[in-house]
Amino acid sequence: MTVKAVVFDVDNTLIDSNAMFEKFTEHLIEHHCESEPLSEKRRMLALLMDSFQSGNKPRKIWVKEASLLLKGDSDAIADEIYQDWYDHFADYCVRKDNLYSVLEEIRMRGFKLGIITNGMSYMQNRKIDKANLRSYVDVVFVSGEFGVDKPDVRIFHAALQQLEVLPQEAVYVGDHPVNDVQGAREAGMRPVWVEGFQPWDPSVKKPEFTIQTLPELLPLLHSI
Repeated sequence: MTVKAVVFDVDNTLIDSNAMFEKFTEHLIEHHCESEPLSEKRRMLALLMDSFQSGNKPRKIWVKEASLLLKGDSDAIADEIYQDWYDHFADYCVRKDNLYSVLEEIRMRGFKLGIITNGMSYMQNRKIDKANLRSYVDVVFVSGEFGVDKPDVRIFHAALQQLEVLPQEAVYVGDHPVNDVQGAREAGMRPVWVEGFQPWDPSVKKPEFTIQTLPELLPLLHSI
C-alpha cells in the first residue's frame, strides 16, 4: 500500500537530545562550580553525561545525582537544578543536521507529516517550538497531553486518525526500539529506526529499515 504520511519521534530523531543535555550540563557546572579547575569540570561533565543514559534515567533521579556531584548535597540544590532544567532545558535545543531541508522535501513530495513524542506537555511543546517544528507538520501528539505514552498503540492510532491515513499507509521514524519501533509496528505502521542513540533491545524484532541521519530517510520513502 502506498505511503501517505511520515510521522516522527522528537528526541534524538528530529533534535539531538544528547547534545542538548551536554550543553545544559555544562551550564550547570559553570553555575555551581565556577571556581573548579577545568580538569574537574570535564570530569563532572563526563560523569553526568554517563549518568544521563541518553534520557532513559528518570529526571528527578538524575537531578539528585547531579546535586551530589556538584557539591550541593541538599534538597534545596536538587530543587534548584530541577527547576533550572524545567525552565531552561528547551533553550539549549540542538536541531539534527539537515532537519528543515529533509522535512521540506518530504512535504514537497506530497506526504503528510506528524509528530508523536513521549514526555511532559510543557517540556515537549517547548522543544517543538524552539526547533520550529510545528510549521512543518500537520499533527502533534504529546503523551503528557494525550494521557498514554508510546508504545501504547492508542497514541499512534489517534495521530493517524487526525492525519486521515490508515496505519499501513504511514511510516514512523524514531530512535527507541520499544517505544518507537515496536510501538509503531504493533500499531500497524512501518517503522524506521534511527540508530546510534539507544542500544537495541534483543526482545524486539529489528525493523527492515534503519537510518543514522535524516537525509537517509529520503531514498527509503521510494522503497518502503
